Amino acid sequence: MSDFNRRYRLASQDIVCEEFDGEMVILNLASGHYFALNKSASVLLSGLLQGVAPETLSSVDGSKLSTEEVNDFFRELVAHELVTEDDPRAPEPLDSAIRDALTMLHEKPTLETHADLADLIIADPIHDSDEASGWPVRKTA
Repeated sequence: MSDFNRRYRLASQDIVCEEFDGEMVILNLASGHYFALNKSASVLLSGLLQGVAPETLSSVDGSKLSTEEVNDFFRELVAHELVTEDDPRAPEPLDSAIRDALTMLHEKPTLETHADLADLIIADPIHDSDEASGWPVRKTA
């Protein structure tokens, strides 16, 4: 089971995320699955990627999200192997922007899983290219 009072990071270099109009999308290049996050989930993930512990994110004064909703969302990220424990450094404090955003949220955080393009994403050779050299040079194992 995961420790809610630790730092977390994306689980591998094959997992990338991008924000579009306040909502995030996570893409697992290894599995081809992608995940759509609503606004609440996007704010929580942003805090998590800044090094804030899930326990801190779930206990913000004035937040309308319940601790159970936040913890369920975090467990879902772990279950899909999207995040993993980071180094043993202490978690970062919650910054005011994330705190303010959390107090403005009303909807339960959701993580929608999509696998409809998995075969195309996995087959796309551009994701296997070496970042420094670019395509068509493949990554070394």
